[in-house]
Amino acid sequence: MISQAATIYYFAHFLIILPIVSRTERPRPLPNSITEAVLHRDEEPAPPGLGSAPPPGDTPAQPSA
Repeated sequence: MISQAATIYYFAHFLIILPIVSRTERPRPLPNSITEAVLHRDEEPAPPGLGSAPPPGDTPAQPSA
């Protein structure tokens, strides 16, 4: 008896409940970029040198041959 009820619920979940939920719920809009979503737009960007590319004109030392 319990197995029959569980089987009915299992199929009802996929055939009846999920289509109704997918019609009623709407996802949030995608952010323009990951940084906007992470930094919340009100925080300042990280200072230079913390994971960013080297400043222009700053060449790394060349290994001696």
